[in-house]
Amino acid sequence: MLQRVCPRVADHPATPWVLVVIGFCLRLRRYLQVRGVMHDEALLAFNVLTKNARQLLHPLALGNQVSPVGFVLAQKAVTTLLGGGEWVLRLIPFLAAIAALPLFFALARKILPRPAALLALAWFALAEPLVRYAAEGKQYSTDVLCTIVVLLLFLGADGVADVLILAVTGAVLIWFSHPIVFVLGGIGLGLGFAHLRRKDRRALAADAAMIVLWLASFAANYFLITRHYAQNHYLNQWWSEQNAFAPVLIRSASQLLWYPKALAGAFEYPVGLAPALNPKAAWIAWVAAGGFLVGCGLLVFRAGRALATVAGALLLCLLASALHKYPFSDRLLLFAMPLLVIPLALAVGSIPRLAPRIALVAILFVYPVYLQAKYALHPPVWYDLKPALRYVQAHWHSGDALYLHWGSDALGHYYLSTQPRCAIADAQPITGVFEPEAGYRQAHYAQDLLSLAGRPRAWIVFSMDPHHERAIFEQILENRGRRLDVYVYPGGAAELYDLR
Repeated sequence: MLQRVCPRVADHPATPWVLVVIGFCLRLRRYLQVRGVMHDEALLAFNVLTKNARQLLHPLALGNQVSPVGFVLAQKAVTTLLGGGEWVLRLIPFLAAIAALPLFFALARKILPRPAALLALAWFALAEPLVRYAAEGKQYSTDVLCTIVVLLLFLGADGVADVLILAVTGAVLIWFSHPIVFVLGGIGLGLGFAHLRRKDRRALAADAAMIVLWLASFAANYFLITRHYAQNHYLNQWWSEQNAFAPVLIRSASQLLWYPKALAGAFEYPVGLAPALNPKAAWIAWVAAGGFLVGCGLLVFRAGRALATVAGALLLCLLASALHKYPFSDRLLLFAMPLLVIPLALAVGSIPRLAPRIALVAILFVYPVYLQAKYALHPPVWYDLKPALRYVQAHWHSGDALYLHWGSDALGHYYLSTQPRCAIADAQPITGVFEPEAGYRQAHYAQDLLSLAGRPRAWIVFSMDPHHERAIFEQILENRGRRLDVYVYPGGAAELYDLR
């Protein structure tokens, strides 16, 4: 029966649109979720809302934010027209995520047979990182869309006019996406490979002119803005601690294993086929990584220049990682989602027997389906400052003190300075000082609280707060005063103390 049903489903003209609608609904559900801004969102939003367009042409000085200047200016234009609320800040990423769904299927169909393209689209529609960043005011969704757009233009570039369109588009998108340079590098290899095989000198000359244009655009962007980000000590140190940079000199087995682990890790996040940091489920990511490599081998015979692009883009990203210029990890690999999923779908769709193919599909879909079914009903809230501020606002007395526990400072600046509905008339928030090297210790908490000593009413707000830190903080507070009120909610807490 399965042998009859599966081809009918794969061949039905409505099937891809059903998957597109599912992906759209998941992203819309997350976009409409009543959820405050995340920490990095707040930092970027504060830059966008408090600086003019000319100031935004320079590196963002607040909060170690690294965002493409084109994306930042687009955010500035939208917020100027529509205001600075959460939905407006997330509008461009949301629209990019929606546009990417049908465009990705069009891309997959240029490379894959229809059943494999449907598999790729299903993974793309259900991937939790893609759903999450469709509803965050950061550039990761637009990175994915930029990748898909240039790949579509690349696969349709048969003449000099097509190459010219691709050249101009790539030169512009360099200003809107940092990792697009890796994809463009892979495309240069792919086009050069195809035109060299055809011995098309005119096309090779167009390829060379295209690459020169891209290099000029990249050089202008790098020397004006991006080079300042590459020298950010805090970000380099943070990503080094996450082991996100490729080792250059292989001196141990662990360094050698970094590469296969990084590939398998990409199928945990951002592809989202297995729960990250769960050793019991790690084998699923390894199976997916193996399928990806098999799919790359199959691309040799089906779409050689597509393989050159996939391999070239990922190798350039690894090279940048080895030079400590770009972390090969986490959300910064979201741009590579199409590059990773298409070879995997080809490998799975090429399994000749139906039963093992269905078994492997079930293994690789069980986690994404479970996660989206769960989050469709109860979307995650990692932390949120807005409910705490509204509670404090409703119970505020003139003369109260407001202390924002570390991590809440960026969120507090965004809401108190730019959102009138959360503003507290005479509040002058005191923020905790977080030291990245040492973390937070009880001595730091005690030092922070000296500024609150003797206050009859002091509000303490937690949002980005591991539970053990809040417990330590509360212990200090209870030794120095008396708790008058507490409001705890998913994602944070607000507590009122008498510290006389």
